[in-house]
Amino acid sequence: KILSDKDCELLKYINRIESEKKLVIKEEGSDLTYEVFGDKVFNIFNLFEYGVPVSAKVSASTGEILSIEGPTWLKVINFLFV
Repeated sequence: KILSDKDCELLKYINRIESEKKLVIKEEGSDLTYEVFGDKVFNIFNLFEYGVPVSAKVSASTGEILSIEGPTWLKVINFLFV
């Protein structure tokens, strides 16, 4: 399967979704959204993986990422690991 640009953008924030994680579909007013729960995994010197729980809210109609929820410190250091 070939990923769209919007799918690739989501992978910047969530790069591991395990089977016990959930995908929740919600109707907010007239908009349909889904929330993806997963982990942003950092590979430190190819020796250690550190996963941080992150969730993303995505518009079901456009595929646009509406919001990203995670620890505040992740937003500060995320640019180091992209």
